[in-house]
Amino acid sequence: MASDPLQSRPNVNDMKQDIPAIVAEIDRQAKAKNYRISKLQEIRKKLKNMQRLPNKGIFKVGSETVQEAWACHWGGRTELQFEVSIDDKSDDIEMLQFGVGFSFKTSRTITDIGPFKDKVDRFNYYIKRDPTVCRGMRMVELNRGKYSGFYKPKTIRPALVVLGNECWLFKRHPLANFDYEEILEVFDKLLPLYKYVETESPNLDVDIHDVAAVEGRRRLVLHLQRERNPKLVRSKKLHAASLECEVCRFSFGHEYGTAASKYCEVHHLLPLSDVQHTTLTRMEDLAILCSNCHRVVHLRNPPYTLDEVRRMRAK
Repeated sequence: MASDPLQSRPNVNDMKQDIPAIVAEIDRQAKAKNYRISKLQEIRKKLKNMQRLPNKGIFKVGSETVQEAWACHWGGRTELQFEVSIDDKSDDIEMLQFGVGFSFKTSRTITDIGPFKDKVDRFNYYIKRDPTVCRGMRMVELNRGKYSGFYKPKTIRPALVVLGNECWLFKRHPLANFDYEEILEVFDKLLPLYKYVETESPNLDVDIHDVAAVEGRRRLVLHLQRERNPKLVRSKKLHAASLECEVCRFSFGHEYGTAASKYCEVHHLLPLSDVQHTTLTRMEDLAILCSNCHRVVHLRNPPYTLDEVRRMRAK
């Protein structure tokens, strides 16, 4: 019987440990073990409406995006970048860092900070909505030519979004003792964040609450859907006469008290999945619902109307 090619690979400690060799092995294992990050270039092709696949692998060894001490994914110059790097500055031993971040540096094609601002806003919104994506990680920034120390993950402040600066969300391990599977699991965990940040329409959002078991590893499963503008939802809640569900009259505040008095869910009466381009949404196009009724509304595609759900309750 033929031996398993994955098991016959040399131990990491026996392999050349520079970034080109490391990212080449990351690419190999991502594809061989069917990690979702192996589909990054296919995801980019779809998100950016490209005519052809930009690259076969996550990284492109031999290009300017893979250097001796760092590498970012191919095509990621203006994107939230997947990066692997070696840090020999802040510790007595060399550390391998892997995660995502922004490099707000100028280039021949980048002379304006504008393209990054919306992406940083989406990054901040995502990690506030799902802080677990940052669990076990640290952030570091380059501000006016000086690197900060590593700190607990938090939203990127607007003052940092200036050409020449950088901000990274990393996990770190000693270079002499790291695990390729851990790198790939971290990249898979960060992939929904990348997709959310790189989705250009402000009406696109992510359901980050679904969890699936994939060969024993718990992973976030991404669903892209046309959804609400957070500012519009906040405005609806602020100006609504009542936060009672418009179907069943359930009130979170009445049921759970002050802690939940400002909570409700907001539903688009016009399904945004039917909208081909961005559209103007008015307050009257939104409805206040409780979690149960909102879930029932979306049991069907197209969604049930509020009157249909009211009739279900009346039976």
